[in-house]
Amino acid sequence: MAEEESITEGIRRSTLNGIFKENIFEWQFAILGPRDSEFEGGIYHGRIQLPAEYPFKPPSFMLLTPNGRFETQTKICLSISNHHPEHWQPSWS
Repeated sequence: MAEEESITEGIRRSTLNGIFKENIFEWQFAILGPRDSEFEGGIYHGRIQLPAEYPFKPPSFMLLTPNGRFETQTKICLSISNHHPEHWQPSWS
């Protein structure tokens, strides 16, 4: 999948990610806490859920690991997420 390769290349140094073969609409990721920050040493696991209508409808993002910034198991408010579908542009995918 070209999108996965592009995303993987762009964020390879600080994240791990993967797509489940059983469900290509769910992506899992882990972000490593940046050095010299309060998050250093942390590994923050999350999920990107793509709707069946993707790329015509936006994905949702959620962190699954407690992190002090976002609530776990709760969709994150991003301009590129389904939290603000009116802003979504299919060309972003």
